[in-house]
Amino acid sequence: LSKSGNGNRAIKVLFAGTINHFYKDERTKEYFEINTRAEIFDYIQQQMPSDQVYIPRTYSDLRDKMQNGELVDKIVLLNASEVAIPPEDYFAVLHQTDYFIHMSGYIQPFCHNQIETMACGVIPITQFPDIFHPNLDEGVHARIFKTLPDLHALLEKILTEKSDTMDTIRANVVSYYKDYFSYDSFEKRITTTGTLYICAGRDSLL
Repeated sequence: LSKSGNGNRAIKVLFAGTINHFYKDERTKEYFEINTRAEIFDYIQQQMPSDQVYIPRTYSDLRDKMQNGELVDKIVLLNASEVAIPPEDYFAVLHQTDYFIHMSGYIQPFCHNQIETMACGVIPITQFPDIFHPNLDEGVHARIFKTLPDLHALLEKILTEKSDTMDTIRANVVSYYKDYFSYDSFEKRITTTGTLYICAGRDSLL
């Protein structure tokens, strides 16, 4: 968390995760009334202006563009099935990112990268704020969309907004993570409530 509050980051908007047939499962829409990961990824790639979207072909190319300041106003879509961020660099990249698009996990909305990015002070862009407890609030802990056209308009706005807006939300995200997802908060909940709920991916649903 020591680096989570810093501004002046190299990537404006990021999604980094696997895109394959598992993430096209229609049960995501049936159970939760949200878009699948593949739908959102493809929509951004196809509908946002091409000069606003960058899809890395290699990790070294991503790293070079970050270092050269070429992604400060870009949406970066990284399919981990094709280009992977080395594990030792993963959190360093997140600490250089302003926003992360929450796309669903396999069937259910939760995915580990949502919590990892919040730990690094990355602001969520999410379609399912009510999955979190307490809910993520628009303009407080997150930027929220309901439909794909909503996402398009939100991304256009984010790419041109001033940094002071991000700084305020980022501070709230870090506080939210500390209060509800950090190791200390986990220990406090276990010791005070004695209750633990585990999300086991699709096995929590089937």
